[in-house]
Amino acid sequence: MRGCALKVFGALLAAQLALAAQAAAQAISINAETDKTTVSLNDTLRLTVTISGSGSDMPDPELPSLPNFNVYSSGQSNNISIINGRISSSMVYTYSLAPRFVGKATIRPIVLRVGGQTYQ
Repeated sequence: MRGCALKVFGALLAAQLALAAQAAAQAISINAETDKTTVSLNDTLRLTVTISGSGSDMPDPELPSLPNFNVYSSGQSNNISIINGRISSSMVYTYSLAPRFVGKATIRPIVLRVGGQTYQ
């Protein structure tokens, strides 16, 4: 009988962990913004990507193909808060985009993949 109780406890624990992981995945947001909408050939555009969520382990964002720009990582920062036992965090990724030629360019959505879910 004791083995059966352990199996039930293990199943309940696994179900709770799965629900917690699902809730954490649903609490993720991604935001991207630029510091300007027009840039000259001898200037750069700053792209800032912010990922916020209820966990402390955030994956890196996936930038789309940007053939009109030379892309340089300008660093990242991390902020983790624990309030009443709840963890929340945000990661800020900064990129410098230098135009390669004159013309119009569109930055397609930035992708974040977490636990089988895709965020843009």
